[in-house]
Amino acid sequence: MHERRFRRIVGTSVLMIFAGFFFRSSSGAFSEYNTYASKQYISDAGLLSLYENIVKDASVTDGIVGVGIIHLETGRELYLNKNERFPMASSVKVPVAVHLMKLVDQGKTRLDSLITIKGSDFSPGSGNIKYRYPPGKSLPLRYLLEKMLTVSDNSATDIIFRTVGGPPAVTASMIASGIEGMSVDRPIFVLLSNCWGITDISETQPISRQMFESLMKKVTREEKIKARRNFVMDDRDTTTPEAMATLLEKIWRKEILSPGGSRCILEVMGKSHGDSRIKALLPPGTKVYHKTGTIRGGLSDVGIIELPNNAGHLVTVVFVKGGRKPVHQSESAMALIARDAFDYFQSPRTD
Repeated sequence: MHERRFRRIVGTSVLMIFAGFFFRSSSGAFSEYNTYASKQYISDAGLLSLYENIVKDASVTDGIVGVGIIHLETGRELYLNKNERFPMASSVKVPVAVHLMKLVDQGKTRLDSLITIKGSDFSPGSGNIKYRYPPGKSLPLRYLLEKMLTVSDNSATDIIFRTVGGPPAVTASMIASGIEGMSVDRPIFVLLSNCWGITDISETQPISRQMFESLMKKVTREEKIKARRNFVMDDRDTTTPEAMATLLEKIWRKEILSPGGSRCILEVMGKSHGDSRIKALLPPGTKVYHKTGTIRGGLSDVGIIELPNNAGHLVTVVFVKGGRKPVHQSESAMALIARDAFDYFQSPRTD
C-alpha cells in the first residue's frame, strides 16, 4: 500500500515536471490558455508513459492539439488540452445526430419521415445531395442521417438542422444531457461562409449556389486570411476534448439515447469515410466508429475504436487547430496519437 502511494506521488510529480517542461506560451502543440499544473489530465500515474508519447506525437504539428482518451471498460482516461475550445468542423454532426435520435426516441419524429428538399437547401463544401436531387424531392430522415455521418454531406446536415429546431436546439440538447463545453451555433452554410470571409449572410436567408459563388468572388485575400484567424479564435461551434469524449462515452453506454438510438448512430459512424487520421496506423480491419472534420484552421477525428483480444473499446478524440505546417503533418500527429493509445490499451497492463 505504501509502495503504491509512493508510486502515485512520484508519478504525479514527474507528470508536473514533464508538463511544465513541454509547455509553450506561443503557438504549438500546447495552448497559451491552459496551465498544466492546475489541471488533471490523466486518471492515474500508470498512464504517464502514454501521456509522454502523446505529447511527443503532438509535436509533429505546430498547431494546438487536443486529445481525449477513455478506456470504456475501465474508465481510465487521459486528456491533452482538456478544456481548450476547438472548432468541431464536421464532427459537429455527431451532436446533431444525437439530438435527432433523441427526438426519435421521444416519438417527435421518425427516421422514415419524408423531408421535402427546398430550392434553398444548398450548403457549400462536402456532399452531393445539392447536385443529385431537385427541389420538391422528398427524402427519408434516415437517408439524410446516413449521408451526414458517412460522407459528411453538408446539405443533409442543414436540412436536419431545420428539421430538429436549429443549432440552439442542439446545444440545449447537449446541456440537458450533461455535456458541458460544447456549443453548436450556426448552420453549416453560415459557418463555412464566415470561415471563408463572407460576413453579410443570415441563417434565416439560405442562399443559392450562384449567390454563394458571387459572394465568394468579392472576398479579398486579406479578408480570407483575417477570417481564418478569427475563426480559430471564435468560441462558436466549438467543443473541448472532454465534452466530445464524454458525448461519445454516453452514446456507447446508452445514457442519453435508447439502445436502438445508440446502436443506429454507431452503426452509421462505423461506415464513415476518412482513413488518414485516427484510423491511418491501426491494423487493417480494426473497427472504428468515428466522424472526421475539416475546416480552415481546424481538423478533427472523433470516435470509438474496438480493441483486439477482447481488450475493450477506446474513445479517441483528437483535434488540431492553427499552425502553419501542411495538413498531412497534423493528420500524422492524429494517427500517431491514436496508434499509441491503441497499443497501450490493447494488452492487459499491470501498471
